[in-house]
Amino acid sequence: MNKTKSIATNHRVSNHISEKQIIDHHDSIKDLIGSNSVLDLTHLKTYTIDDQNSYEIDDAISYELNESKRIVWVHISDPTTIIPKDSEIDLNARKKALSHYLAHKVIYMLPKSIIELISLKQGKVSPTLSVGVSLDAKGNILSYVVTRALINPNYNLTYEEADELIDYSPHQEKDLLILSNLMDKRRNIRRDNGAILLEQPEGRFKVRDDIQYLHIIEQTLSRKLVSECMILLGYVIALYAKRNNIAIPYRSQGFTTKSVNQPIVNQSIPAIRNSVIKQGLTRATTSLQANEHYSLGLKMYVQATSPLRRYTDMLVHRQILSSLDNNKFYSVEDLKRILCDLEPCQKQAIEIMRENKALNEFKWLSSCIQKKWVTYFLRYLNRKNSTVLLYFEELEMDISCIIRDIDSNDISQIGKQLIIEICNVDEINDLLEFRINS
Repeated sequence: MNKTKSIATNHRVSNHISEKQIIDHHDSIKDLIGSNSVLDLTHLKTYTIDDQNSYEIDDAISYELNESKRIVWVHISDPTTIIPKDSEIDLNARKKALSHYLAHKVIYMLPKSIIELISLKQGKVSPTLSVGVSLDAKGNILSYVVTRALINPNYNLTYEEADELIDYSPHQEKDLLILSNLMDKRRNIRRDNGAILLEQPEGRFKVRDDIQYLHIIEQTLSRKLVSECMILLGYVIALYAKRNNIAIPYRSQGFTTKSVNQPIVNQSIPAIRNSVIKQGLTRATTSLQANEHYSLGLKMYVQATSPLRRYTDMLVHRQILSSLDNNKFYSVEDLKRILCDLEPCQKQAIEIMRENKALNEFKWLSSCIQKKWVTYFLRYLNRKNSTVLLYFEELEMDISCIIRDIDSNDISQIGKQLIIEICNVDEINDLLEFRINS
C-alpha cells in the first residue's frame, strides 16, 4: 500500500484528533521516506530566507543544474500531511483565516506546536509541496514538475544574510546569485507581459518589550528573489491545476482602463508614482475560475506559498496533494461553501490588523507632538470630514490624516509636498488633527 495514502487515510479516521495526537503522530512523516509518490530532494542545497524573528518558516528554494538544465526548485511546507481535513484544528484555522500580524504580537492561524513541527528548519527533514521549473537562459519555462517532496534545508537565512551571499557570491555559494539572476529574467518576462512592479521601501511599526520602533523594509535583491520565486510557484501550481481539472481558489485581477484625472507632481518619488498606479487598478478577486492576473502579468495565478499563515493556501495544498495521491479532494460545491464561510473571517482578520496599524500610527505620531512632518498628498479619502491620504517620507508609510482648514489650502495636485504638524490630539477616539504649516 502506498505509504502516503495510508497516512492520509489514517488522518481521516477521526475529525476530533487533538493537537497532542498530531504531535505524537508526527513520526508518520518518516514513513514518507521511500514512498514512490514522494520525491527525495534532501540532496539539494536548500535555503530558507525570512525575517530575523520569523516563526512560520514555510518556503524554501534550491537550484539544480541537471544535464545542462537549469532547474529552480520552490518548496512549501506541508501542514496538510499532519492536519486532518475538517478536523478541529483545521476548522479553527478556517475561522481565523489568516495569521494576524500585529505590532506587538502575532496571533497564529495554527497552534505554535504544529508550526514548530512543520516549519522548514535547518538540518531537519521536512515534507513539502515542491515545484521544479526548468528555465532556458532567458528565463522562459521549458517544463515543470509538481510533486510531494522531502527536503533538508542547509541554511535558515535572514534577508540580510542572503543579500551578503548574493553580493559577495563566495566560490562555494553561487546558487543564490544564479537564482537571483534567473528571477530577474522572470521579472523581465512578466514586465514585458504587462506586469506592474510596485517596488518601494515599506515602513512598519513594531513593539518589543513595550517599546515601539520603526522598521523599514528595503526592496533588496534577496527580497526580490524570494518574491519572484513565490510568484513562479503560484503560476505553475495554477497551470497544473487547470491542466488536471483540479478545483482551487485562483487569484485574478482584470485589466483596467481607469485613469487619474488630476495633475501629478513629484512622480519620481516611488510612493507617489505607485499610489497613482494603484488607484487605477481593479481589486484582485478569489474564484474557482483561472483568469488573468493583470498586475502580475500572468495568464493565471494562485496563492499557495503560505499554508501556515493563510487558510486559502492550505486549501490549495489539500487539493493538489490529494490529486497527487489519487485521493478524493473537495468538490467545486465544497470549495464554494468553504470560500463563502471564509470571506467574513478574512475581512475580520484584515480589519483587526488595520485597526492595530492605525492605533500604532496614532501612538507614534502623538509622541512627536511638536514635530513638523514632510508629507505628500496622495488623495482624498473623505472630503466631508477633511480626511486625506498622505505619504510620510521619513516613515515610508501612507497614513490617513484629518487636516484642519483643508479647503483654505490648495492641495489639489497629487504628489504636492505638505509640511504638517499636529494641532489637536483626541485621546478618547485615538484621532489626530493636523494643520498645514505654511
